[in-house]
Amino acid sequence: MLQAEQILQERYQIQRQLGNNGIRQTWLATDLRASDAENSLVVVKLLAFGGTARQALDALKSGLAIKPVKNQLLPLKEVTNNSGCGINNHTEAVPEEIMGWNWGAFLLPWLWLWTNQVWFGLFCFVPQIGWVMAIALGAKGNEWAWKSRQWRSIEHFKAHQRGWAIAGVLIGAPISIALWTWAIALLKSAL
Repeated sequence: MLQAEQILQERYQIQRQLGNNGIRQTWLATDLRASDAENSLVVVKLLAFGGTARQALDALKSGLAIKPVKNQLLPLKEVTNNSGCGINNHTEAVPEEIMGWNWGAFLLPWLWLWTNQVWFGLFCFVPQIGWVMAIALGAKGNEWAWKSRQWRSIEHFKAHQRGWAIAGVLIGAPISIALWTWAIALLKSAL
């Protein structure tokens, strides 16, 4: 794992971490060989290539993925945690790394909505539109959950949703399959 002030290839001094999504680590660094201070900031990206952080660091040492910072447009402060800003707040951006399909919300909508405080999910109890709400929760669940309650961090949020995805696969999917099988058998016996 890289650390602040660490020097890579006797050229790049690590300043701080900008991002980490499990596949790629992004760091702000100073190019010690730069001729002027304006062009000395660079972004160092470590790609994990499906391996460990050690393998990513080895990949960095063998061939750096370095990009110069143009006009210093990078934020020089940490990203603020805007979770809990309200589900109808369209001015606050949701972090990109949490966007995507939410299997827990899709497979267990009648339970998922309570711990995530997504009250739109109550529509899953309405006959004829419950299945539509389950799809909507799957598609928009991460965004709505992020905005509906305060989370300690993105990692905390992801861990919570990962737990719901596992529960959805282990509990929600078998219950859904059993209910559909029962419904089909009931229809066949009625015919």
